[in-house]
Amino acid sequence: LEDGLVVAWRDITELKQAVEALWASEARYQTIFNTAAVPICVEDFSKVKAALNVLKSQGINDMRGYLDEHPEFVLSAAELITIQDVNEAAVKLYEAENKEQLLNSLESMLLPEFFPVFKDILVAMAEGKELFEGETVNRSLKGKKLNIWVRITIPVNDREFENLLVSIFDITERRKMEEELLKAQKLESLGVLAG
Repeated sequence: LEDGLVVAWRDITELKQAVEALWASEARYQTIFNTAAVPICVEDFSKVKAALNVLKSQGINDMRGYLDEHPEFVLSAAELITIQDVNEAAVKLYEAENKEQLLNSLESMLLPEFFPVFKDILVAMAEGKELFEGETVNRSLKGKKLNIWVRITIPVNDREFENLLVSIFDITERRKMEEELLKAQKLESLGVLAG
């Protein structure tokens, strides 16, 4: 140290191990996400949550009542959502050619029957619920009507609304069977009445 040279070092072994563990965790998540049999979408609801926060800051306490009186808010909130990612099961369900096609097609998948359920999702978010589940109708990119059950785990932290996981269960065939059973029961009832 005669020339005034100072040497310092820092052991970064723990930091390097933490980074490697994070990469491994991300790789496991991507594998699970991409190979899951259930269609999953990662959606950015952050602008929707911000709009709901503005309403709450303006003193809106009865969110359902407000949304009933202002259906235009529900429509504009739906336009604020962006799909960040989808798994292969979602690509297949919505009959997309690839992931990119589905990421840019939210508007074409939404039918009028979706908006009452979306209003329920907004109310659940505004009320701080932890989970939303409900049945609605979407459309595939080839025009097929899809009866779906939606499950959303609602985060506590506003930042987490940027990557909301939406699980989608296709119940189209179940709905068709229920309708056929109902028709058969009606025909049977008519047969009994006629007899």
